[in-house]
Amino acid sequence: PSWAGAGFDTKWVETEVVLDRDGKGQVAYAVRWSAHGRDLHGFYFEGAAETPVFDYTGAYAVDDRGTRYGLEIKHVSGNKYDIILADGQGFQGGDITYFFRYAADFQAAGTLTQTMAGDKRLAVFNWSPVQWDEPLEHMTVKVIYPFHIVGGQVGEPELKGLSFMTEKFVN
Repeated sequence: PSWAGAGFDTKWVETEVVLDRDGKGQVAYAVRWSAHGRDLHGFYFEGAAETPVFDYTGAYAVDDRGTRYGLEIKHVSGNKYDIILADGQGFQGGDITYFFRYAADFQAAGTLTQTMAGDKRLAVFNWSPVQWDEPLEHMTVKVIYPFHIVGGQVGEPELKGLSFMTEKFVN
């Protein structure tokens, strides 16, 4: 269903994934909503391939006036969670950004695995963020891999030395 008809609009989503060497990692979301005419309390978050272990104390929202809100995250069913402003609060008349994160075991979820390319063992990260049910102004995904690059410069030679490969459309 479209939230826009109810006075709510998902504007953008930014996701950061930090991979650990043990097949686990952390996923952080920033989700910007616009709310006009009615109170926005929260939204359902669902569709993650991995089982989220939420950081409940670090979850919050900030509106465009700088007001900070606590968040409550409740399991609804299966892989569906209700992410709402704490203490029954609602927001309207502008934009509000929800920030939440969770730990995940990507290896157990099957999104991080290994394969062979000739005699070389390669790690495969076959993951994507959850899909949203309406158009977004932008959706950004940043993946931080567990590699240390000497000098901090990442270019073609460094990636080739790590046997790092990705789809051509990924920057």
